Amino acid sequence: MRKYLPYFAGLGYATIFGFSFMFTRGALEYIAPFHLLGLRFAAAVLTLILLRLLGIVTIKVTWPQF
Repeated sequence: MRKYLPYFAGLGYATIFGFSFMFTRGALEYIAPFHLLGLRFAAAVLTLILLRLLGIVTIKVTWPQF
């Protein structure tokens, strides 16, 4: 099963990527493009914050990187 995990991940990514076009087309009938962009970025930020708080994602930034 572990051998096929990359294939399942790729299939899941392709499915999400493909359905995002259908979702965007439908959503643009009801809201403005920039409003939709704002909602998508807000959802991404909230998801990243949640993953960070749960300890799934670690973010290490040091001053020399800037």
